[in-house]
Amino acid sequence: MKSLHFSLKNPAKLQCGDSSSIVRIADTNYTLALVADGVSSAPCDWKASSLTKTYVMERLTSISDEPEKDLLDALLYANARLRSGPDGVYGMLSTLSVVLVNEINFVMWYASTGDSRIYIFSANGFRLLTEDQVRSERIMLNGTPYMVNGIPRYRTVLSDCIGLREDFSPVVHCFHCDPGSLVVLASDGFYELPDFEQHIMELSDISEEDSAFQQLQHNYLDEIRDDASVALLVFPAAARHSLETYIEMFYNGNTLSKGEILTLLDTALYSAVQGKDAAKLDKLIRFANDSGFVYDKARMVEILEALIQHGFGNAARDLALVIRKHC
Repeated sequence: MKSLHFSLKNPAKLQCGDSSSIVRIADTNYTLALVADGVSSAPCDWKASSLTKTYVMERLTSISDEPEKDLLDALLYANARLRSGPDGVYGMLSTLSVVLVNEINFVMWYASTGDSRIYIFSANGFRLLTEDQVRSERIMLNGTPYMVNGIPRYRTVLSDCIGLREDFSPVVHCFHCDPGSLVVLASDGFYELPDFEQHIMELSDISEEDSAFQQLQHNYLDEIRDDASVALLVFPAAARHSLETYIEMFYNGNTLSKGEILTLLDTALYSAVQGKDAAKLDKLIRFANDSGFVYDKARMVEILEALIQHGFGNAARDLALVIRKHC
């Protein structure tokens, strides 16, 4: 998977309050991308964003059979750590957009808080996946509403972000990316540029090693009015392996990674149910039974209930036997 990222400092500031990273999680098929934007100018917004990113990464050094829960745990951990006020950032906050991608089947788990965003570009065009967590607040001066020509003035403030509240409740979403898709994480300093979509397409055509990469960053410095960060993930035109290939490998005696198979199996089950493909469901359930590659009991019961809801009585009966045997 092709990727690139950078954070640019507003030329008028001493340090960049944004932070970004893309890392491959060791010994897995997962890539993690993050963009964070420190909130407030004092004492150190740059530390808040940098630490938020670091806390998420240090929590995600491995991935279990349930990536969604792993990512949620990392977000809660980062929130708790930042609220503890380490390294002189007490009271500092940070926005965050983060994606965790399985490179085998292009399944992506993502979350955002504050006004950092996640977009996806595919054959269907540009699409914003996240919603800004902001609210309007009346501007007050010395306890009195600020008015212009008799009209009260408002400003937009964050309604949630990392470090803001103890009862932080992020939501992790799952998205199945098409081959050739482009995932974009961006802070407000970058997505508010007038030609944002054009800039993204320019970046998607180059790599970090290209001389044009440095030149484009230099050009953006003339446009930005705030610190600006962006991270791009470009999916290859086709997946490296299908679940059918892995199933064949299993029956040929190959050793497979349970985490990889469960991620692929989740996608295949969803596709079979939506496509009302009873034969495919039968094959998948038989494979789960033979291999022992199953989710925890709660997740398996959810799948069972979905089969019943969609009228797959025979498949539901077979899956109930798998649950009884393996869970």
